[in-house]
Amino acid sequence: LTSVYTVLLLSRFLIATMGHPRLAIIMKPLIQGASDMVHLLVLFMLILTAYVLTGHILMGRRMEELATFKAAFSYCLKIVFQRQYDWDRITEEDMFAAAFWIVSLVLLLVLVMVNLMLAMIFNHYAAVRDQVGQDETVFQFFRRLLLQLRLQSVWISNTDLLVKLAQIPINENPTVATVKRMFPEISDAQLTVIFDHACRRATQKMFTDTKNVMP
Repeated sequence: LTSVYTVLLLSRFLIATMGHPRLAIIMKPLIQGASDMVHLLVLFMLILTAYVLTGHILMGRRMEELATFKAAFSYCLKIVFQRQYDWDRITEEDMFAAAFWIVSLVLLLVLVMVNLMLAMIFNHYAAVRDQVGQDETVFQFFRRLLLQLRLQSVWISNTDLLVKLAQIPINENPTVATVKRMFPEISDAQLTVIFDHACRRATQKMFTDTKNVMP
């Protein structure tokens, strides 16, 4: 029960990290690549099952590790994930067929399928990393949080900011003077935080749009 609670606690923590752009790069590549990895997993299981049955038929009579389907499945998974197998025992009888079985298993499942899965994750990670851009780090986030707590009495909530700033016409860019006029009680520190964040977002959007333009 304690182990299950620990796993659930870790899951809650990983879900909570989705609220921070830089921490979210741990989970977003897995979530965005889930569809591709599920299809790859189906193909992986089909190929693995074929090798399990083949290994059981070829070497099940003389190797305890391949004597049953369950044992053969465990042994093939051990080869894939631990890269451990007994070459001498596998090739002791009918060397060419057994050697072809183990070599093709390692090449197809270990070198191709596993690395293909990693390539999918890295591809989505690169896309997420580009989207993060210059977002604030965890240290900057905690520094801003401490600043917000220190100025809590004069700190304007995000909801109030969004409601009033939405009244500004689309063709008009808000300035420091505009925001100061709409919120006379706002502190200079919060103004700096708001416009620094807006500047980072604008720079990131411009960089992303420029990167996606075909030469």
